[in-house]
Amino acid sequence: MTIRKLVGAVQPEEEEEIRFVQENVTLCFDNNRFAGKGSLRVGTKNVYWTSTSSEAQNIFTYSINYQAIVLHAVSRDLDAFSLPCIYCQLDESIDESLLPEVEGQTTNTRMEGEDEDEEDEDEEGVTEVRFCPEDESILNRLFEIISECSALNPDPASDDEERGMLGDGFDSRDLVLNHLENILQISPQFYSQEQEGEQKQNGTQNEEEEEEEERRKKKEERRKKKEERRKKKEERRKKKEERRKKKEERRKKKEERRKKKE
Repeated sequence: MTIRKLVGAVQPEEEEEIRFVQENVTLCFDNNRFAGKGSLRVGTKNVYWTSTSSEAQNIFTYSINYQAIVLHAVSRDLDAFSLPCIYCQLDESIDESLLPEVEGQTTNTRMEGEDEDEEDEDEEGVTEVRFCPEDESILNRLFEIISECSALNPDPASDDEERGMLGDGFDSRDLVLNHLENILQISPQFYSQEQEGEQKQNGTQNEEEEEEEERRKKKEERRKKKEERRKKKEERRKKKEERRKKKEERRKKKEERRKKKE
């Protein structure tokens, strides 16, 4: 689990460095689930958001591992969301019971005319998170630090990344042979055996190069597949945003009809 909700103000992991701290940051999940204001800490292994409360028993922390963050960006489009923020899309869903309730309605209520099936169409395995600092001037700096720390936590799928070509190395045998050539008459048979050995060695090197090339191709294929998944997730996010706008339009029309009746 790379997205966790923990009790209290959680301390960073062992050997983890906190690179950035900002107070008064509003946390929101999936557009309308606000967790309130809290303290945001950007570590080298995780991003932490801790709630603000005068009572210790009411304090909780969300911890997000960088490997769960598919994409992150600065968003200032107030048509897309009501506050300037750092938008993150996570490649993992969070348990419904750990999320705050939808603002303005209970978990079980729906707007009139809203199709239950439409809710079921929402992406599975994806969570949208927005960090909205009270001081929006820090957004660019916050984005840069998250990018830097994210780069420190590469995808495990690339663990078998190319290890580099083997060095040629210096063979002292060459020096000995060169010296013997100067003082002895070397049998042609020796040369043929030596050449055969070199051919075998070259053949081994060629095999290693072919294996290295195969690993490089597989890595490139994984990168392309990951990029395709990211694009599909982005498309689903846009569709979800469109559905949200349509719902909002229906709500406004309903409100207008209600006012006309009054």
